[in-house]
Amino acid sequence: MTNNVDNIHKPLDNIRLFSRLSFAIFKEKLVGGKRMDFEILLDAILGERRIFHIIECPVCGFEEIYYEHHVTKRLLGRACSCCNFVQRFS
Repeated sequence: MTNNVDNIHKPLDNIRLFSRLSFAIFKEKLVGGKRMDFEILLDAILGERRIFHIIECPVCGFEEIYYEHHVTKRLLGRACSCCNFVQRFS
């Protein structure tokens, strides 16, 4: 009798595992897509740049990145991809 009970629960375990894997794949695609959109936003607002300095974002705790122009070394702005925050310095 216990074998029948075990066999009943195995498909449910497989469904749960599949659901967790599907969510992980979906989350990765969502984060990857968000990251790509944020890079396009940075290109539009800051233009050509390179990373100058990275600190902890005071809002979300993720990385707040300061950017400088790759040739002139002038500070361009700062951004946090987690907060979708971009600030261009004048």
